[in-house]
Amino acid sequence: MLEWVIPDGNPSGVVYGTIVTAALLAVESTRRESLPAAAGSVLLAVVILWLAHSYSVALGDRLHKPAPWTLRHLLDVARHEARLLQGAFLPIVVLLVSGAAGASDRTAVLAALIGAVMTLLILELAAGVASHLGRVALAGQVALSLVIGAGILLLKAVVH
Repeated sequence: MLEWVIPDGNPSGVVYGTIVTAALLAVESTRRESLPAAAGSVLLAVVILWLAHSYSVALGDRLHKPAPWTLRHLLDVARHEARLLQGAFLPIVVLLVSGAAGASDRTAVLAALIGAVMTLLILELAAGVASHLGRVALAGQVALSLVIGAGILLLKAVVH
């Protein structure tokens, strides 16, 4: 399972996609629309963000090392950065499954946000264990993921 969440190429995209999706859900869920509509609008925003990010990386590459624009380079960058979309998967699935299981909209959004925070926590634990960190250093890394998770939950509380 962790192999799917932590890909060989560009695992930071999964982390970024998870954080962005959770932040968008925290804000979008305040609009009082259906869960499928909220999930759809968040996914659309994530896709637009992925395209914008891919374009900016490709343009940045050309500014750093001048070269003519090619569709091939843009597609290669977009493929590499697609891990951002992968990071959006879990929070959206948790949102929709919770809603389908009968959870209230508020509870489904909270479950999706907690799922995103738990994903960050697990990824941080995996990175720390792979680095053979001691307990204190590992606790510090885990605390960082919890601070980011708390920021996402705070965002939801502020916009509500």
